[in-house]
Amino acid sequence: MCRIETERLVLRPPTLDDCDAFFEIFSDTETMAFWSTPPHANVAETRDLVTAMADGFSPNCPDFAVTLDSKVIGKAGCWQPFEVGYILNKQHWRQGYALEALRAVIQYFFGQTSASSLTADIDPNNLASAGLLTKLGFRISGFEKDTFEINGVKSDSAYFTLDRNSD
Repeated sequence: MCRIETERLVLRPPTLDDCDAFFEIFSDTETMAFWSTPPHANVAETRDLVTAMADGFSPNCPDFAVTLDSKVIGKAGCWQPFEVGYILNKQHWRQGYALEALRAVIQYFFGQTSASSLTADIDPNNLASAGLLTKLGFRISGFEKDTFEINGVKSDSAYFTLDRNSD
């Protein structure tokens, strides 16, 4: 089992035992404001997500449960090969946990693959994510309008790239 320990966090593959903690995150409207899907309506929806995370876990696509003191506080990793994604329970925002988790994910990803780069796709209105990615060395590589629609509201995408040899 792949397990990464950072100064404060443990990143590990998700299990179905994590569904309640993930539902708390994925059902929250504020937390999901910049996500590409609406908040989860029920725990069955979250169970499907956790199952897909666990079934798809691989060196090219490591999607970790992020834990603090053995409690799941979010996820960080690749939701599809070579594209990083992350989300934290809003109780843990602005405390450096996303930065700490993503640093570990990036190191793991480049250590396990021969990929030349890692990408991210964010809502350009999500200034916190844009700042986080920039701090990690990602650079803006593109922009596209109206890439997804939730409840009749269209959103854009800002694309970021981190090259293997970035400083």
